[in-house]
Amino acid sequence: MSFKTEIEAIVGDIDSPDYTGQAALYLVEGVKFITKSLMSLPEIANRMTSSTTLNNSPTTMSTASVLKIVSITRNDGSRDRKATEINSEDVGDYTDVNSIYYTSKLDPKWYISNGTLNVIPTPAAGQSALVKHITPDTSVALSDTSVDNFPDELERGIILYASKELLRYIMNQIRKPNVAGASTLTDNIVAGDIDTASDRLEFDKWFDMTLDFIQKEDVELASSMMYTIQTYLANYQADLTADTQQYQWYEAQYIKVSQDLLTFLAQYLSLNIDMNKEIQDEITAND
Repeated sequence: MSFKTEIEAIVGDIDSPDYTGQAALYLVEGVKFITKSLMSLPEIANRMTSSTTLNNSPTTMSTASVLKIVSITRNDGSRDRKATEINSEDVGDYTDVNSIYYTSKLDPKWYISNGTLNVIPTPAAGQSALVKHITPDTSVALSDTSVDNFPDELERGIILYASKELLRYIMNQIRKPNVAGASTLTDNIVAGDIDTASDRLEFDKWFDMTLDFIQKEDVELASSMMYTIQTYLANYQADLTADTQQYQWYEAQYIKVSQDLLTFLAQYLSLNIDMNKEIQDEITAND
């Protein structure tokens, strides 16, 4: 079952209206969120770890998406040796052959500078470095059924997170009824001309045109305009009621999914929180 299918089982169809772009974004954010939340647990961190080899090409590694460096070893030509982290400002001491801190291939070091991981001595062919790190799979797509370097049993957390964020997004898209190209009925009354096509579409001008008919004692046209206004008001109210019910459904789903996500995380973490209070506070902050 694809991630898209699992998300739709919670939020409903996401193709019409098209929410697939937002769902894909929240899916990636879900991978990051669950990884950050649980990578402190050794038994889980080991299963989230991936490896990158540094040699003569490349000699360094970007840490832009890396959440944690687990370990680094450098081969001295015969065996791997564990590298020790140092501060980037101390690099000169460890590379200066005249310094008492100068390090060799027998005691490798590593550091991060400007988002780039470096190993001392510089890795080379036959003397490579192996970097073990936790980096979320940001290439995950809605059509996928699994995530690289991610335990299968944690994928439910990703689905819950993505669904929660998508539900909040959809709620924010629900607005009061309106007609494209026309002003709303709640605007101030504006002068209108029945002979102008665009005015006949502007609801805030209907009242003025009705008053014009009344002033001219054209009861038939005045009655027709009043009927039009009454019909619009009835349709507007019906649409507003439908939108309100739809919002309430999404809000209920949002609360339920948020609770499910916290319950899911509580299996692995000690969450000493009031779930209902946390969720209600979040909803209030978003209103």
